[in-house]
Amino acid sequence: MTEPLASPAAPVPVMPTGSPWKPVASYLHTFLIVALLCAVGVMSMLTLQRGGAAVKATSLYLQTIIWLWALSLLVYFGLRRHGTRLRDIFGQTWQSFDDALMDIGIFVGFWIAAMAILVGANAILMKITGTPAPKSIPTELQMLAPKGALGLSLWLILSVSAGICEEFVFRGYLQRQFSALARNAAAGIVLSALVFSVGHLYEGIVKAGVIGVFGILLGTLAYVRRSLAPGMLAHAWHDIFAGLLLYVLPHWLQR
Repeated sequence: MTEPLASPAAPVPVMPTGSPWKPVASYLHTFLIVALLCAVGVMSMLTLQRGGAAVKATSLYLQTIIWLWALSLLVYFGLRRHGTRLRDIFGQTWQSFDDALMDIGIFVGFWIAAMAILVGANAILMKITGTPAPKSIPTELQMLAPKGALGLSLWLILSVSAGICEEFVFRGYLQRQFSALARNAAAGIVLSALVFSVGHLYEGIVKAGVIGVFGILLGTLAYVRRSLAPGMLAHAWHDIFAGLLLYVLPHWLQR
């Protein structure tokens, strides 16, 4: 009696074969990248605190765009030296229009759920730290808000760059490295989110904590989906949405 033929199944996105705890670069390279990220995060916080309104938003956008792509290049060199392919980091690429639609649908649903979680996390962190509810836009956010057509255009470029580069570095690279080091996927997600949070200390303690929670959500998405694509879309749109809010809020409040 012959076995019934198995019905064809849709391809499942996969990450590289082999041990799930295999590092994608040397741990010395990872240590240097983490040290660099923490140093830049602290320096950015001190610069904004000391510079105040003297810090031009457009100049900061340009510097950050250059920094993000330079950081990604440093990570790429570490991966290449170790023999890791970019496809192993990014996961499955889109092979059809349906694949793109699937990730777009995932990103939309994820972002809506993430926004609800982040609002709750912000309220909890404000209560824990004793931070009063702001009656106006915080000074840090006022300095970062895009102004004019040039500022808004650069913000859009910055948002897309952050979506690509930060997901590549934090969820594609660091999360995999920390998971391999701890031999635990959850540890990799949390540790990469912690470094992600430190890199945003210039936005304030509460905001950095909320960003850390966002990092955990993005890390979980990357782990479950086995692809960085929906997280990149969600991350880029989240930053674009935040910039648009900061752009229009001052005009609304002045009415």
